[in-house]
Amino acid sequence: TMLHDEYGRPLYGIGGILNITDRKQREEELRERREEIEALMDVSPIGIFVAHDPECIRITANPAGYQLVEISEGSNANVSKTAPENERLTYRTFRSGVELNPEELPMQVAARLGREIEEETLELRFESGTQKYIYAYAKPLFDVQGKVRGANAAMLDITESRRNEQALRESEERFTRFMHHLPGLAWIKDIQGRYVFANASAQKAFNASEQELYGKTDWEV
Repeated sequence: TMLHDEYGRPLYGIGGILNITDRKQREEELRERREEIEALMDVSPIGIFVAHDPECIRITANPAGYQLVEISEGSNANVSKTAPENERLTYRTFRSGVELNPEELPMQVAARLGREIEEETLELRFESGTQKYIYAYAKPLFDVQGKVRGANAAMLDITESRRNEQALRESEERFTRFMHHLPGLAWIKDIQGRYVFANASAQKAFNASEQELYGKTDWEV
């Protein structure tokens, strides 16, 4: 800055220099970390959701998250089920066949209670008739005063594995029914020689019930 005399004539200038190298380096490091996180969010196959307020009224997601709830890629739409009613998505969420209210969802519970929430499986049902199964994990976010400022969640689409499990169970049930009613004798033993299955003909031939056979060897029957 320039100092002047009483007549407004410049006398001399005063200047100051502040070394902000450390601050600029920290800013650059933060920018790099932010870019890394954003890149990871973009390529992650797991749906990542972020609530931007303690009530989880606004929630955004990464591309996998938007795809999970059937929102077009490239969107930054609000996917919160506790958003104003005219903004809410129409899919429904179930746990063990029981529909959940918005305040019972993992992110909302994590933010309300201030603790991590781990879900086994949730089911999403869409108006199109599509059903999806997800594994969800939610964690609260805190400000510098330790108050909840929001929450984040990771949700993994396990629909295919659930369908494979169901198909396997159905296949095993069909096989068991077929074996049980097979006219000939049929039984299965484990590696220790204990009975784990015996059909009706085998039980009749051995003169023993399932309870008397299963888990026992020939010497114990």
